[in-house]
Amino acid sequence: MAEERTKLSVKVYDGDCNQTRWVHICYIDKNLWDDFATKFNVAKEDFAGYLIDWTLEDFNINLSMSTKTDLFILRELIKDRYEQLYPLFKNEFSKDVHGWTRIWVSQRIEKEMRKHVRQRYTKKSNKV
Repeated sequence: MAEERTKLSVKVYDGDCNQTRWVHICYIDKNLWDDFATKFNVAKEDFAGYLIDWTLEDFNINLSMSTKTDLFILRELIKDRYEQLYPLFKNEFSKDVHGWTRIWVSQRIEKEMRKHVRQRYTKKSNKV
């Protein structure tokens, strides 16, 4: 049975049509998103803030995630990283950015949740 997925999008300014619109980033495991959203009280509409932080942390670049260009740059950074890590999957026809983006976003969510658990455990330990 295939995992159920949920769609993640970010609201950005689209200069082509001179208005804001939702731009699809990737699909991720619904259970992973539900756990993350519940633990951090995050709505899908507020997810861009996490992308900004994670992009700065992983790629040392500050993107506002407010334009289509920001999302394009992020996708290319992610694709380049994974193509370097897994060169056997790279070929001249490879255009898959959603798959690599899904992996990156999922790994970052998992990392954020582990960090949260560690911080909570450390705070409890210090009270002793």
